[in-house]
Amino acid sequence: MKIIKSIVSDKLLVISFLVTLLTFFVGRPQDKDIDWQTIGSLFMLMVVVQTLQFLGIFKYLAFSLTKKVHDTRLLIGVIVLIAFFSSMLVTNDVSIITLIPLLALSISKTAIDPIFPVILLCLAANLGSLLTPMGNPQNLFLFIHYNLTIKKFFTYGFAFESSEFIAFRNHVWDYQATKNSEFNNYYARFE
Repeated sequence: MKIIKSIVSDKLLVISFLVTLLTFFVGRPQDKDIDWQTIGSLFMLMVVVQTLQFLGIFKYLAFSLTKKVHDTRLLIGVIVLIAFFSSMLVTNDVSIITLIPLLALSISKTAIDPIFPVILLCLAANLGSLLTPMGNPQNLFLFIHYNLTIKKFFTYGFAFESSEFIAFRNHVWDYQATKNSEFNNYYARFE
């Protein structure tokens, strides 16, 4: 009964379900419409991330990061920059799915509200993925469809990327810093 109440109270879920029902009147979904390879790849990625979390690798990385940085602003900035640059090489989704558990664990024992850092991480991954063809499926489509050279693609992408990076950097550094001592005590037991 509690589960049904929580499902009914979730407005986004109810709206999504109603829109899904509406699409059945427009056209029937077919098996060929579903990209099972992508779903399988994302499932395997989530299994790998859960395995790394189970093995304590994220705890170790969180411990290592908190030992090297001196305040939460720098900690969040480092993880956000990792998301920014890694999403240029892998897709933004892979970067986000991999780094959010690390971010969550790194700030879990602090008074930091995780919403803003998670939003920054997602924005950074999306911004970073704009620069390379493999960072986003849309980029790959544009690259192939318009028959762009790598040089031309980077020229177009770099104009957007540099201005967005500067604006984004300012948002990260505007984040209020707190000293590392509040989470160093927690991670000291892993030494």
